[in-house]
Amino acid sequence: MSYDVKANNWEYLDWNFPPVPEYCPRKLVRLGCSHYLLIVDFAPMWHIYDLSNMNVVETVEVDGLDKTAEVMYIFCCHNTSDESLIDMFMEPGNVFEGEPSTNTGSGVVSYARVKLQLKTFSAKIESKGNFNLGDYVNLYMFAVGDEDQ
Repeated sequence: MSYDVKANNWEYLDWNFPPVPEYCPRKLVRLGCSHYLLIVDFAPMWHIYDLSNMNVVETVEVDGLDKTAEVMYIFCCHNTSDESLIDMFMEPGNVFEGEPSTNTGSGVVSYARVKLQLKTFSAKIESKGNFNLGDYVNLYMFAVGDEDQ
């Protein structure tokens, strides 16, 4: 829905977003100052959405991540017209293909830094691993402005 304050009018907008998988918290990230929106339901499957045309232009797979890995936090920490660096922090479980899973309550948070090429819409993991944070009840992460821009 869109609301025009001046005209005091609600208008329905068909955004053409892909359907949300059941029991999956969707993450939306604007890619810098571009007209692209990153839609992430599960860590290895990303939809690139064009805000100006209001449609999905590409679905990108990130190799090396388990298909059920859920994203806790995601940030676009660097963006140029050619590429974006995406940092993801994932819920405990089977995150990386072929590696042992992390357990809820273990104090371990898995992360991956992914380089997204905007011209070819391809993604590749640049670094990945597990942070051992120790015991925590609530975890809040936020990104600080990118000093490179």
